[in-house]
Amino acid sequence: MKRLAFDALCTSTVVSEAQALVGAQVTGVGAHGKAAIALVLRRDAERGLLILSAAAEYPCAFVSRERIALADSEFSDRLAHRLKGRTLSAVQQIGFDRAVEITLDHGTLRLYAFLFGVHANLVLASEEGKVIAALRKADAFRAGSPLTHQQPRVASLQQALERRDAGGSWALKLAFDQHDHQAVLDAVRHASGYMRPEGAYPLPFHQSAERRKSFSSAVAELFATVERERAEKEREKAVALLQKEIKGKELALRQVQVALDAGDRARELQVQAELLLAYQHQVKEGAAELRTVGYEGEEVVIPLDPTLSPVANAERLFSKARRAKAARKDLLARRHALSEEIESLCKRFRSVVQGEVELTPKPKRREQRPYEGHKIREIQDPRGFAVLWGMNAEANDYLTRRIAKPNDLWLHARGATGSHVVIRTNNQPDRVPRDTILFAAHIAARNSSQKHASLVPVAYTLAKHVRRPRHAPPGTVMLSREKVIFVRPALGKQ
Repeated sequence: MKRLAFDALCTSTVVSEAQALVGAQVTGVGAHGKAAIALVLRRDAERGLLILSAAAEYPCAFVSRERIALADSEFSDRLAHRLKGRTLSAVQQIGFDRAVEITLDHGTLRLYAFLFGVHANLVLASEEGKVIAALRKADAFRAGSPLTHQQPRVASLQQALERRDAGGSWALKLAFDQHDHQAVLDAVRHASGYMRPEGAYPLPFHQSAERRKSFSSAVAELFATVERERAEKEREKAVALLQKEIKGKELALRQVQVALDAGDRARELQVQAELLLAYQHQVKEGAAELRTVGYEGEEVVIPLDPTLSPVANAERLFSKARRAKAARKDLLARRHALSEEIESLCKRFRSVVQGEVELTPKPKRREQRPYEGHKIREIQDPRGFAVLWGMNAEANDYLTRRIAKPNDLWLHARGATGSHVVIRTNNQPDRVPRDTILFAAHIAARNSSQKHASLVPVAYTLAKHVRRPRHAPPGTVMLSREKVIFVRPALGKQ
């Protein structure tokens, strides 16, 4: 269903109604909804509000005498600092357009509401016409720059009626076609308002339209509906994001538990290594396992690497036992932290689903898009180290040259095309355990052209030893002081 837009005729009607507030003093400014502010005005014992919304869902303005719950926002705080105590000198429409100019203290400050759909904005300007603050940051409204905006093609409502210029609004065209000149002017003058399922408008288009006591009350009713719909969509989005985050934490917890289970085998690995040294004479050349008797008389099967000697196999088992034992303390701490995070997320999830928390939109910051649109993925290994990798040549180049710190570890499948992988080391590369390097190496192998090979060599070094040759295409690098680790892509788990 088409919604009745807040067009130039709606703007004229609200401006007409707002004339009753001229001469009142601004006693406060608050946020009302996602992208709306309310000027709280008082004159003697009378109190009123002028609400300006630049929300893309329904940019509008309306006057209210009701008490409305207001919140704080960065923009409303800035306006409050500048406007409190000032007198509302004038409220006027700019030409016959969806733009309102609010003059305070006879021109000392001007607040503009540009109600142009997705490009809607609220801007505060100085007496000299320079931008002080804007709700939405845009090149045209940079602080300190002269305020510029497109001049309306029709100078007034009267001229629009004479020229029958609907300004592109289908509702306005209907208003001009279905009502005479005087009816339109009267609707604006008396701020008449009608509600239909499609929305609010100063004139009735059908006998089913319900009359409201004012146009502002009709707009306020529609605005409240739009805000509820928006809040519900944000709630659904928040629920989906929380579900995804909980799922990711649970996956990380399972990985930690797998690592802990392997750590619990430290004693078993130690015994296997000791038995292998004791019975190494029984190992046949190229054998894949050794079956022998354990300390309690039970049968013990010791897996072997056929390419290694019995002593080398024993040393490998001793090394695994040492790593498993050393990692246990860190893994227990990580498991505890993840369990607490999951519990906290689940609690918030239940609160959001039940509507017990108020969702306040967070301001978009540069940190929310740290990779400037490049396809870079990130995950935590069971020890809590951040591992990042690029999904194409441009992302690889950005990750290696812009994101990686000099002492981060850098990995890539040797002799193959594929992802650059970076392990965040917090400037302590020596503290990165071999398990984390193996974890990252599996990612490098699985995201390379050799992902179907049974064994893939992965080179790794510090990021400061990786450079891009001059004039080379993105993703091309040369490295030095690298080491090589062999991994089986099919065995890696992420």
